[in-house]
Amino acid sequence: FFLAQAAYQLHSLCFHVVSMLLLLLYGGSSGGVGSWASRLIGLFRGDGSSYQPQQSSNNNPQTKSKRLISMKTSMQSYFRPMMEHVIVLALLIGAYLFSGLRRLGAVGIFTLELSSVFLQLLQVSIYAPENSWWRKPEVVLFVHRMLTVPTFVYCRLIVLPFVLLRSALFESQEWLEQIAKVFSPGWAEKLYTMFNGSLCLIFALNLVLFRRLLFHPHLKQIVKQKGQVSR
Repeated sequence: FFLAQAAYQLHSLCFHVVSMLLLLLYGGSSGGVGSWASRLIGLFRGDGSSYQPQQSSNNNPQTKSKRLISMKTSMQSYFRPMMEHVIVLALLIGAYLFSGLRRLGAVGIFTLELSSVFLQLLQVSIYAPENSWWRKPEVVLFVHRMLTVPTFVYCRLIVLPFVLLRSALFESQEWLEQIAKVFSPGWAEKLYTMFNGSLCLIFALNLVLFRRLLFHPHLKQIVKQKGQVSR
């Protein structure tokens, strides 16, 4: 179970690295390889956003400046999921090596994956074809407000800090003794700090994702479209 999850995190991390390389190489191109790379980048991205390359001439200095700003913004959107994959991968390896952490690791995997299911469902709804049932504003808003946001809040903003982090902070005497026996007493405190610090960092990254989830630009367009249709 832990090996399968670690393989998935490593697979997703490699996808993000490839996406960033494609963005650096072909981020502002139009047509040919650049167009193909832009479509591939949209498939690799994991936060529900898409990259739109500049279609203007590259000889204009103002166009080059806009292209660099667009590439910088697009690159920044990859850092959050990349950091999360790296941290989760490290936590999975630690939970696999030390049996005292496996229950916490299993609960953490379940809560994160449950939230990810509805995040992916929202992404499917947003990027469905225009004439699809999934693309209807009522369906997209229902998935967003009734499914994705509640599960995100419960799994990532309640269970993660108040169950997992609390247990790791105050109920971790067993695995600390195990680490001290395997390595040395000094290593136990260091790994304890790194483990809990990683959980705090994941919580902070989830706060960033939650802000984007609430103010997603595509959702704003869908709400605006729904208001125009109702008129």
